[in-house]
Amino acid sequence: MPALPKKLVAKLPKGLLDELYAQFENGDFEYLIIDELGKLELKNQGLHRSAKHIFGSDVEGKNIVLVVRSFMVEQIIAHYNIRNYKVVSIEELP
Repeated sequence: MPALPKKLVAKLPKGLLDELYAQFENGDFEYLIIDELGKLELKNQGLHRSAKHIFGSDVEGKNIVLVVRSFMVEQIIAHYNIRNYKVVSIEELP
C-alpha cells in the first residue's frame, strides 16, 4: 500500500491523548483504545510521549487496548515495559 500524502494524514492535536487518558483515569469511560503504536513510537516519535506517560503511570486493572502490527508486538511491550497484558490476534476476534 503506498504511503498517504502528508497533507492527508491526520495528526492528533498535541496533548489530546493525555487529555483522553486523564478522562479515562477519572472514570469517564471504561476503555482507552490507542490505534496504533508502531515504528514511529519505537523511534520515540508519534504518540510516544503520551504512551510513555500512560505506561509510566499506574495502569493496573485498567482496560487499555493497543493496536499493534503483529511483528512489532514484542518490541512495543519491551519499549514501554508493559506488564500484565493479553495479546489478542485479529484471528481471535469475533
